[in-house]
Amino acid sequence: LKTMFTILKKNFIIIAKYKWQIYIYIFLIQILSIINTFTSILFPGYLIDFLSQNEFKKSIYLVIIFITIELISFFLIKIFNIKKNESYAEINIKLQQKIYDKSIEIKYQNLEKNQTLVQFDAARKCISQNLIEDSINNIIEIITSFVSLIGILYIFQEISWIIKIIIICLIAIHCGICLKNTATEIKEFDDSNEIGRKINYARFWLPEKSFAKEIRSYQLQNYIVNKLDLHNQENYNLMSKYLKKYNKTNFISNILIFIQIVSIYGYTIYLYSIGNLAISDFIIYSTALFRLLGLINGIISQSIGIHKAISLLKKFHDFINIDNQSKKTNSINISNIETIEFKNVYFKYDGKEDYALKNINLKISAKDKIAIVGDNGAGKSTLIKLLLKLYEPTSGNIYLNGINIKNLDFKDYISKISTIFQDYTIFNFTIKENIGMGKNIDENKMNHILKSLEFYQDLNLGITTLFHENGIELSGGESQKLAIARALYKDSPMIILDEPTSSLSPQSEAEIYNQFLKSTTNKTIVFISHRLSSCKMVDRIIVMSDGKIIEEGPHKALLKKKGFYSKMFHLQAKMYIDS
Repeated sequence: LKTMFTILKKNFIIIAKYKWQIYIYIFLIQILSIINTFTSILFPGYLIDFLSQNEFKKSIYLVIIFITIELISFFLIKIFNIKKNESYAEINIKLQQKIYDKSIEIKYQNLEKNQTLVQFDAARKCISQNLIEDSINNIIEIITSFVSLIGILYIFQEISWIIKIIIICLIAIHCGICLKNTATEIKEFDDSNEIGRKINYARFWLPEKSFAKEIRSYQLQNYIVNKLDLHNQENYNLMSKYLKKYNKTNFISNILIFIQIVSIYGYTIYLYSIGNLAISDFIIYSTALFRLLGLINGIISQSIGIHKAISLLKKFHDFINIDNQSKKTNSINISNIETIEFKNVYFKYDGKEDYALKNINLKISAKDKIAIVGDNGAGKSTLIKLLLKLYEPTSGNIYLNGINIKNLDFKDYISKISTIFQDYTIFNFTIKENIGMGKNIDENKMNHILKSLEFYQDLNLGITTLFHENGIELSGGESQKLAIARALYKDSPMIILDEPTSSLSPQSEAEIYNQFLKSTTNKTIVFISHRLSSCKMVDRIIVMSDGKIIEEGPHKALLKKKGFYSKMFHLQAKMYIDS
């Protein structure tokens, strides 16, 4: 209950923040609904009472008053509902934007957690299914229903206490059954979500181009279809299991409702038959009975709706409250990169016992040209992610110009670094947009960079060409050249290359690195490469193994040392010579 009330409170605050006027519309709608409830209960009884006493004039006045109230309330409710729905639509758009803003601002290391992806998916569902708005509506309607319920129970004050106790007991049992149903539905929802993710993932494989080659070359069509059939059967079995539970409890629930109706109707008919109840009172009680049952079922249904939504709503609020990349309002302005220094840096991934980086001490000065090499899993890419402030050290510190990067604003810090990742992305934008990345672009500067990389040598595309349109896609080599062009165009004082030339031939890689280093003499360059021949071009080589820096120095000095680097280099050279 504490969790539920906390989440509902947050929902009320969110709605008030974006559109507080919505509460006025809801309040007025509910007031009019209460008025409608009691006019519809009392009107038939009073009308028959007047008619039975031949008071036709009063009857006409009563009908006119009733119709007037109904018409006014109908049009007002219609208008307020339109205003309410317009406000909710506006809030929905803002909440969608909030989710997408959050997904961009969230710490990178949180994005690698499965829990974050589940929360993001739940947050999107909350908005698409209007769960925040529904929870607000349900709470207010429950409060309104209780107010109406108290009024109707007052009408039933003449009914025997025995009948009242019977009805209350039946309602309590009915509520208990509904709560049990709710627990079952929540369990079903969680189970079906898990199976649904498997089904959607398997469906995604079939038409997706990136999987198409493997699917066809390994003849996986039948295997994937069989997996889909298996998951669909799992889903069917799950639905059948829970459907049996629903049918059983719903049958009992309907029996209880029937007993409630028979109890009140039987008692009112008995009172009428012995002359203790007027026909007008009989009609009022009959109408009130249907309203009473409707309100009780409504309260139960709305309570169940809130209870079912709480699980997703909690994930929504958890997602919204995940830490963002650091924003410092009093951030120190960094105009250039003079030094970056790692001091006693250790790092391990969440849930892992072993450290990915161990006691890293490294200083990079302005205009240094550095290569980081080592076996797979040595910690090279992890070190780069820490350097980019995507991860924070488990212990130790990283300093920029002597300032701990923890105290620097992420956006200001990252603006000083251009990066080409190993798993870089070419967006479904134009060539121009892929290089400018949302900023106004100098086409002369862009064309100069593209030509220096020989981007147009085998590809006759304009800068406004839209990728993936009409089947136009780049080769691996051309994609990598475009990614390099993007980093060069950003013109940051430091450029990091995490194996960006793996799809290029050794000759193309050597040519691009030569051209790249010539055009970046005034910049700090750090690159990771498994082709050690390119390391001859840099000032200093950092050799890593098992998360540690084991060697450091220029190419020739490391060869003379005849250590780990020398063995790696000669092994690669032998492979090239033998081939």
